[in-house]
Amino acid sequence: WVSNDGVSWVQFKAAFGSRNSFPGRGAHAALVIHADQFKANPDYEENDILWIFGGETSRPQNDDVEYLNDIWSVELQVEPCCRKNNRGEDCRSSSNPLKLEDIGYCLPRSFDWVENRFHAEWTGRSGHVVIYEPASSNNAFQQQVFIVGGKNGSDVFHDVWSWDLRKGEVWRNDFDSKQWYRSTTDAKFYFGPGQRRAMQDDSVSAEMSMPYEHYLTVDSELGILKRIFLPLPDDDIDGAMNTTFATGKLLISKDDIDKMTALNVRTIRDLANADLYTVLKMRGFDFPWKTKNIVSNIC
Repeated sequence: WVSNDGVSWVQFKAAFGSRNSFPGRGAHAALVIHADQFKANPDYEENDILWIFGGETSRPQNDDVEYLNDIWSVELQVEPCCRKNNRGEDCRSSSNPLKLEDIGYCLPRSFDWVENRFHAEWTGRSGHVVIYEPASSNNAFQQQVFIVGGKNGSDVFHDVWSWDLRKGEVWRNDFDSKQWYRSTTDAKFYFGPGQRRAMQDDSVSAEMSMPYEHYLTVDSELGILKRIFLPLPDDDIDGAMNTTFATGKLLISKDDIDKMTALNVRTIRDLANADLYTVLKMRGFDFPWKTKNIVSNIC
């Protein structure tokens, strides 16, 4: 179903139909990726694309639930629909609610769906989150899609997968709690299951940044916590995505880190398990009516 005013809704995909055309599902993840504002050929009309990732479906005849790891997409044609709704008049001069006859003109048809992956590399799941990182100079102009977490009938997942949308290559397992890495004094890296590199590969240096280095655990040090500031929409390009990169700022000052370290509070786990007396000391109540060791943003 789709609407451009929140009042008039049009169903452009049947609720039931062939499993060869986007089978029905729930608890899936959906994402709209807007047309590239910086495409090489500005005269080529590029459409927005709606993506569907995984989810769960049922087989009533078997009374069971199937968890999906397929990927579907459909192009969303140019809207508003001047020809159908406004008979050639200026589209922006009046309200143009979508109508059923817009299907096939500025709304896709049921058979316009494309199955991009029948079985992706990640396990079938529902309730997961999907995130899109637009192309920018900060990521070598890659269009990255990330899938985070989810569940199936027996497990709750705590993994992260990434996919280069333009190259269409296999999904990469960026993070899993069972993976590990460490560096040695000779700058060689050893990787856990699924991410192992040859130890004799001299091109792997200590400066190399692997994706799961940037994830936190309860035993991560407080000094690496950051607040991330995301770019806002670009008002100069009619609300288009701002492709400048996000910026990060340390969440806790070095002075506060030093104060907590003196109290043996070094990690997220230490802070979460701090007893009442330690918290009071960080708040400056070590001595009555005296301000000492105040950690400004302890909350």
